Amino acid sequence: MGMKISIREVFNSTFWRQLTLIASGLGLYFLAAHIHEIWGQIGAFFGLLTPFIVGFVLAFLLNGLLVFLEKNTFLSIKNRKKRRLWSLVMTLVITLGVIIILFSFMLPQLRDSLTQLQSKMSDYQQAVQNFLNNYFPFIDASSIKIDSFAQDFFNNGGFDRLLSYSGQAASSVINLFIGLVVAIYILYNKELYARQTKKFAYAFLPDVWVYEGIKVLRYANHTFTAFFYSKLIDSLAVGVICFVGMLLLGMKYSLLISVIVGITNIIPFFGPFIGAIPSTIILLAVDPLQALWFVLFILVLQQFDGNIMGPRIMSNSIGLPAIWVMFAIVVGGGMFGFAGMILGIPVFAMIYDLVNEFVNNRHHASILEKSKN
Repeated sequence: MGMKISIREVFNSTFWRQLTLIASGLGLYFLAAHIHEIWGQIGAFFGLLTPFIVGFVLAFLLNGLLVFLEKNTFLSIKNRKKRRLWSLVMTLVITLGVIIILFSFMLPQLRDSLTQLQSKMSDYQQAVQNFLNNYFPFIDASSIKIDSFAQDFFNNGGFDRLLSYSGQAASSVINLFIGLVVAIYILYNKELYARQTKKFAYAFLPDVWVYEGIKVLRYANHTFTAFFYSKLIDSLAVGVICFVGMLLLGMKYSLLISVIVGITNIIPFFGPFIGAIPSTIILLAVDPLQALWFVLFILVLQQFDGNIMGPRIMSNSIGLPAIWVMFAIVVGGGMFGFAGMILGIPVFAMIYDLVNEFVNNRHHASILEKSKN
């Protein structure tokens, strides 16, 4: 009599394994064949979430000022909701006020500098041709038409087109406005949303997963907060030093250029040089010699910030070795552009510390296990 094989055994031992293998292979083939369409759909989905992503980012950036005002300026208000409301209103007033003041000074200076640059293009053209004729006679200097290119740009409304981009980007303005509304809701009810999220996680996930997830999120919040606020303080200090130095050196457009240098300084290592490029072009409209002195001044400022001031301000913020900071900037910038250059460092610092903690725990556990044996 032959041995009977039950249907359950067939399904458990052979059928389901083969079916799973075939389905996995077909699924991978489908993903590989339609990767561009799938990625496009994912991008479109996240595009719909852009206002909420902007809102979370704004809420994160404004939360520090909100907490400061709650604990210091409005601490005398006993009612928690009223204290939160007044702190939130003051946070928005301060933020919008700083932005309006900066742009009210920056935009006129930017227009004036570009107007001067346009008027001096013919002089720059002649200077470049004389330089090439004297030192590089084998180069046809007449083929270099700096002034004609600039004249075509400005005469055809190039600067007006640059300024009109803000009007064309209506969707960006709408996303920013909706994001600001989302940020207000998040900041006003952040404790409520945190409790609801935790309750939802405990309802659908194992407790150990939720515990570890909360631990990682708290660590991420600490890492990102420490990095951004220390970097903002460092960039503010660089901008102020740049402004004072340019005033002492008698350079024009000191406020506009100092704001550019301060903002780009948020990007470690490469930030000062990125900000120096448009700033040097602006100063070329005034005097090429001033542009040269500015480049030398930025080199000195970058060395001072990179070796003395910056490390002191950020010494306890991330604790990431310099080689990994460079790695995070290059990889983050290559994958996600400007945002990746900024976010790459705190993200990699968090991953670095978590992996380091995991390795140390495994190492200690291994030593303990060997000692027991």
